Amino acid sequence: DSPIAVTVFKFIALAVCVIAMFPMSIDRTASYAKLLLASFFAWAVVAFIFKGIFNGFSEFYFINTVLCAIPFLLMRPKQGAITQFLSSCAIVLAAQVAIDSWISYSGNSLWDNGAFVGGVGNPSSFGFLCNLLIAYVVFYRKGRFVFLVPVLAYGSVMSSSMLSVAMLAAVLLGALLIRLTVKKLIALLFLPVIAAVAAPSAITDHVAYKLASIAPSDDMESRSISVSGRLDIHAEYANRFSEEPFQALFYGFEHYIGIDSQVLTYISSFGLLISAFFFIAVSIGMASAFKGKGELNRFVAVALLLFAVSFLSNRLLDYFPVAFFLFAVLSMLRPERRAIKLQILTGDLRRTVS
Repeated sequence: DSPIAVTVFKFIALAVCVIAMFPMSIDRTASYAKLLLASFFAWAVVAFIFKGIFNGFSEFYFINTVLCAIPFLLMRPKQGAITQFLSSCAIVLAAQVAIDSWISYSGNSLWDNGAFVGGVGNPSSFGFLCNLLIAYVVFYRKGRFVFLVPVLAYGSVMSSSMLSVAMLAAVLLGALLIRLTVKKLIALLFLPVIAAVAAPSAITDHVAYKLASIAPSDDMESRSISVSGRLDIHAEYANRFSEEPFQALFYGFEHYIGIDSQVLTYISSFGLLISAFFFIAVSIGMASAFKGKGELNRFVAVALLLFAVSFLSNRLLDYFPVAFFLFAVLSMLRPERRAIKLQILTGDLRRTVS
């Protein structure tokens, strides 16, 4: 429960990952996406500090994202390090699902509505990571790790996140369609029936409760706070952007504003122009993966698409260590044929063919 203990644990966990996954040398090559990310974080960190000094710090979650980004911006992961990391995380998250199941069975819960949170501390982020690692297993890793899919799928559903459940269905449907056979088609047709029987009624009611919240209603008790709150926040900031367009465009509002949307969080905190650098970088990675061939590119494309959709209704990257997964996935893309080589010592910037 101690914030200091949690912070120390984050630093230790990040340090262990960096030591295990990265060579201790600066990477002098950078893709266009990496340069865009570096430009975004350079401006965002300065803005975060100055706004905090003059207007007060509203929160410090953005530091989680910065800490996760630094290793990937400065260094290139070792060969095979990312796949080893994701494979290990799949096992760890499956164990966390088992632990949360035991806690729930004993009549306790780590979250108010009984949702599973694992070691992330947030149901939406935990459900997202379960889906991300399911995509890693079914699209790329396969083998014996397939046995982890039902466990991770259960964790995704028990996160009680409507978006996580929708993403889980999309990932499994996509995996089945890619390797569609008669047997898999039959299994696909029976999935809704199996899900309806296997899912506890509480989960079904909870998701239905959130779906009902999307429709306008004067009965506030019948609306899910998480869904209706997100809708209200989007409407509120749409009005604020129209009232203060200069701030919204160039440098954002008073301080770092954490909103249940990564898009709104960055635009309202740093301005539309500089935030576009970040989202364009992710889009470049996604486009490159979709254009590429093979199972690796297929997984990266699906993973980045999951991130992109989640950015609309969750600020995933603020919750450690979700941002580390984003940069890890981006680093799995093969280097572009034409890269930018940075001569750090001489300050010379030139284009070379790698």
